[in-house]
Amino acid sequence: MWDHPHLAALHGQEQIAKAESGLAQAARKQDWSVEVAFQQRGSGYSNMVSFGVSVPLQWDRDKRQNREIAARRLQEQQAQAELEEAQRELAAMAQSQLAEWQAGVARVTQYRDTTLPLAERRQEAVLAEYRGGKAALADVLAARRAAVDTRLQAVDAEAAMAKAWVQLNYLKAGGQP
Repeated sequence: MWDHPHLAALHGQEQIAKAESGLAQAARKQDWSVEVAFQQRGSGYSNMVSFGVSVPLQWDRDKRQNREIAARRLQEQQAQAELEEAQRELAAMAQSQLAEWQAGVARVTQYRDTTLPLAERRQEAVLAEYRGGKAALADVLAARRAAVDTRLQAVDAEAAMAKAWVQLNYLKAGGQP
């Protein structure tokens, strides 16, 4: 799911934001601590035992920590929204490239099956008329030029189809257009 580098980076940012939100929530709980120590001192002194309790006294704790928690939650929500937006954008780009490729396939098929054979037949017909004395040389050259232009358009359609295919595979492989 996170094969795309951009999505993987955004997923990582989302995980960091979730962790920071969890830390802010955990920091809200008071951290009491108890400490006991035994010290064996030199022969001239008696041994010593010490005992300590630490209780944090935070002034206005609710106001400060609630703001921190709210800020971290907003960062988490923003990271989630960015990830979802990137996923939708990537899916839309893939659908667009797929539609462009499919249209290119249809165009190339149309040129191969219909347009190119008609242009070649027209060129042959005008050449036959010229040989029979019914057409001028300008007509032959115009038909030949039209056939060449049609072939060039077919090559352009194939190039556009190939470009769409490459871009679609580039998206699939994790690149960015």
